[in-house]
Amino acid sequence: MSKKTIIILSFILMMINISIKGRTLDLDISTSVDLALANNLQIKIEKTTLDQSKWALCTSWNSFSPTASLNFNLSKYHPQVIENAKDSIDQEYEDLGVPLPEDRYDSVVTGNVYMSFELSFRFNVQMIFGINQSIINWRQNKISLEMVKKQVTRDVKGYYYHLLLLEENINLIRLNIQDAKSRFDLAKRKYDNEIISELELLSTEYTYENLKTQLVDMNNKYQDVKSLFKQLLGIKQEVPIQLMGQLDMMDSYGINKDQLKESVNDNLEVKLYLENLKSLINQRNIHISQLTPTFSLSYLFDMTYQENDPFDKENKWFSNREEDWKQKSGYLTLILSIPVSTFLPFSNEQMGIVNKSLEIKKEKLKIEKTVMDKENQLNEYIRKLKNYDTEYQSLLLNLQIAEKVYTLAKASYEAGIKNLYEVENSEEKLNNAKLKLLKVKYYYILKLLDLELLLNQTIIL
Repeated sequence: MSKKTIIILSFILMMINISIKGRTLDLDISTSVDLALANNLQIKIEKTTLDQSKWALCTSWNSFSPTASLNFNLSKYHPQVIENAKDSIDQEYEDLGVPLPEDRYDSVVTGNVYMSFELSFRFNVQMIFGINQSIINWRQNKISLEMVKKQVTRDVKGYYYHLLLLEENINLIRLNIQDAKSRFDLAKRKYDNEIISELELLSTEYTYENLKTQLVDMNNKYQDVKSLFKQLLGIKQEVPIQLMGQLDMMDSYGINKDQLKESVNDNLEVKLYLENLKSLINQRNIHISQLTPTFSLSYLFDMTYQENDPFDKENKWFSNREEDWKQKSGYLTLILSIPVSTFLPFSNEQMGIVNKSLEIKKEKLKIEKTVMDKENQLNEYIRKLKNYDTEYQSLLLNLQIAEKVYTLAKASYEAGIKNLYEVENSEEKLNNAKLKLLKVKYYYILKLLDLELLLNQTIIL
């Protein structure tokens, strides 16, 4: 999803959260997923981590850039130090019995002005593998971000269809309450006409009141799930929502399980393990590169002001650059450093190579096991989807039979042919058949969501 889309969704969410009370937000499954992807905190954390690795990748070439420094040193000796130097010169002349010349203090240094420029460059093979490690780290974080997005998408869709299942269940209970109310009203009329006993009247009333209790419990469960769903989407709890989807017929998803690509090469977990393997190989190469020579180049250029008293008002620092500034040191150095101790059999570098080689071997086995596990999961999911198909067809037939039985039993009860127990028993079987049909649809969708996550594909839009 592009940054522009994320900004638009964030703006829409802001408008939703400040909307007036009572305004209902209509949500289809696509909008729900987009809202969650734009507001999920774990996704934002992974994006920040990816940005960090991106910056590290973009600046990884800095390891090849030389280091340079420009220094300027300005110093003046303490007056007492200068006086001590002059006293020392006077003492030397007195000890020699020589008259004191006027220029005897010309050699006394009162301060110093110094400028230098230093440039150094270092290169070895390890620096190349360091850049390659930045590339691998970026790819790993990119896959980690995609994994979090896929998991959030799966969770949103799971909650969405769970709410649809609960809505269907609530509607089913409401229909049952209507039927139970009709039977209770009919029973009261029959009781008033002394056709049925008080026990049968109380039985119909109990069934009616019990269904109302079930409706309250189901509504509470629905509100709990809806609260978690809003939290996942980043919507305030006081904003009312309306789901626009439905539990479709299972064959409407167009999944041909016989033609599904039985491959898990696109599985994000497998991809992450493959990147981990590349990282371990690169780390081993870094240890190997420590056995190779290092080339260094250094250059120093310095200039010192020649006057003993640079702070004399008559001395202009740059009036005579050729005579007043001299280079006292400076160098150009080329160094080729060849490691020796690293070639010892049990040195840190050698043991690092051995350890990384063993980790690479272990990671390859882990990848092989993961691929095998994912393939087994794929076969299991396909098998369960086929079983749900078979179960669904059987439940459709059972539902048709249960509807006919209930219709006949209800008509017979109203005509006084069958008793209340036979009607309620047939109604219970009808309700169970409807509920089982809803659940098999829901479980079928959940398994499709697992399949989406496994194959890194989009099946349910």
